[in-house]
Amino acid sequence: MYVLLCVVIVLIIRACYNISCAMRKQRRIEKIVMKNFPGPELKFFFGNALDFVGNKGILEVLLDYKSKFGDIVYTRVGPTANALIISDSHFMCAILQPRRNLTKGHVYTFTENWLGDGLLTAPAELWEKKRKLLTPAFDFHQLMDFISVFDKQCDILIEKLIDQAPVDSINIHSLISLCSLDIICETAMGVSIGAQRNQNMEYVGAVREMCRIIADRSRSVFKSMKPFYVLTEDYLSEKKCVEILHRYTDRVIEQKRTERKNKKPVVKKRQMINKRHISNLLEILLDYSDKEKGLSEKEIKDEVHTFMFAGHDTVTAAVSFFIYEIAKHVNVQDELYNEQQRIFGESEVNKAMQEEHIFQMKLLDLAIKESLRLYPPVPVFTRKVTNEFRYDGKLIPEGINLTLFIYGMHRNSKYYEEPNTFKFRRFANGLMLPPGGFVPFLPFSNGSRNCIGQKFALWEMKVMLSKLIRQFEFRPAEPEHILDLRAEVVLTSKNGINVKVIRRQK
Repeated sequence: MYVLLCVVIVLIIRACYNISCAMRKQRRIEKIVMKNFPGPELKFFFGNALDFVGNKGILEVLLDYKSKFGDIVYTRVGPTANALIISDSHFMCAILQPRRNLTKGHVYTFTENWLGDGLLTAPAELWEKKRKLLTPAFDFHQLMDFISVFDKQCDILIEKLIDQAPVDSINIHSLISLCSLDIICETAMGVSIGAQRNQNMEYVGAVREMCRIIADRSRSVFKSMKPFYVLTEDYLSEKKCVEILHRYTDRVIEQKRTERKNKKPVVKKRQMINKRHISNLLEILLDYSDKEKGLSEKEIKDEVHTFMFAGHDTVTAAVSFFIYEIAKHVNVQDELYNEQQRIFGESEVNKAMQEEHIFQMKLLDLAIKESLRLYPPVPVFTRKVTNEFRYDGKLIPEGINLTLFIYGMHRNSKYYEEPNTFKFRRFANGLMLPPGGFVPFLPFSNGSRNCIGQKFALWEMKVMLSKLIRQFEFRPAEPEHILDLRAEVVLTSKNGINVKVIRRQK
């Protein structure tokens, strides 16, 4: 009993010491930053956390801050979670310089039970090793080999839509999600899961719930602190979701291991021509683990969990919002359809995609860029300052979180005329750069820790949208559907993304 009491006292003393250190850092950060950057009034202990209480989403609150205080705003959630909310492209340029600010912000720790130390969340020193290891999985020639997979899985999606069309209102997000899940499994993981055939919505639902939980924790004083979080219903929900997600990805890994045991690897002609063997991501991880003994089982699983999520949910959001926008802009949709006819021929609506087609879709490329501007898949991401630096003569202290409000920058009237309007030719002549030359367009981040799979995502989007536009007309849902946008880990609409679907007449 005496020993137990001593342990409890030591833990209490240690906790008090840690809190004291955190508060000292907090006071220093606040003293430095508040004199240089405006922000909403801070309430005792809570800071600005109460602004997020109720039905307000993160987007609504951050846009309100931007409107009232400008493009760089100081906030604090709880006693120690400091952040600068940034919608300014110059500041983002300074933050995303190579070799600077490679450490992700505190909010990413909320994903640790799910994603571990995968490429998305890994500490800077571990990230560099992993990035170098995984880059070959997204080699240009490998992407060309993936086109046939994109094409095949999109054909299944089209079958599903044909079965339901015409329909006055359908949540297109749900169907796109299963298609992109099949694509990421077969391309990056090298296994066929058949999510579209089996309607495996359990995985998709678990991803959605985890994104909600992470977003809620990021704006809650008590849920952001682990001792309090473990007492909540969300903690129990997270445990259930993580079990579902890990069970699913474990099955992917086991399936790939079984395939490797039962047959010799096949070297494709393209790979022979380039005198190197290019593998999918999971093959690279398993090869490295077998030969170098450099990856533990946990490290392999962390990367698979990360790419299963990042490679399917972001593309799902981007494609779904694109369809929602062209459903509202019939003239744009008609131009895109005409382009597809020029490329594939009027009677070849089912023609398979080839690599040369990717580069011919100039109008589709413009429309995708404009849609990504309005609906960046990751609307907010964070970095933590580990080495102090100066921006515009102002000290940015160590320890502060930098919240890059991409959604806010993309809809900033300083950079875009009519920023909330879908103008699909906006990028036809490139971007008018602000003084300093940094492009205010970051759907895939920028700098050293940019998205490793951005070209993969863009090609997947082009194939999927090309095939859908050739087969269907999209119109606004009946009754009218208004998006309820939310900034979770990925941009989403709380009430779905509904459109009307009509099959084109041949």
